[in-house]
Amino acid sequence: MYMKLRQKSFTNSDLIELEILINKFCKEFVTVFSEYSQSQCKIPKLHVLRYYIIPFIKLYGSTNGISTKTYKTLYKKNVKIPYRMTNKKNPHVN
Repeated sequence: MYMKLRQKSFTNSDLIELEILINKFCKEFVTVFSEYSQSQCKIPKLHVLRYYIIPFIKLYGSTNGISTKTYKTLYKKNVKIPYRMTNKKNPHVN
């Protein structure tokens, strides 16, 4: 499945095959790990993989180069650093 996700381009038959692989992986993952998970494997990344990756690929193409580092950096720059500069009781007052 991982190698299939890393393709540079996809045909409709590739997407159908990938969707089948993702669904199979998610079901097996939940079957194996649900007894060890307090949340019964309700994991956000698993949810995104199962329900949003195929539509994302259809809209934007390959997921190669997609990373959460960009969003973590933006969050730190736009939220964490300004919050540290406040009095932490009323974030709008310096």
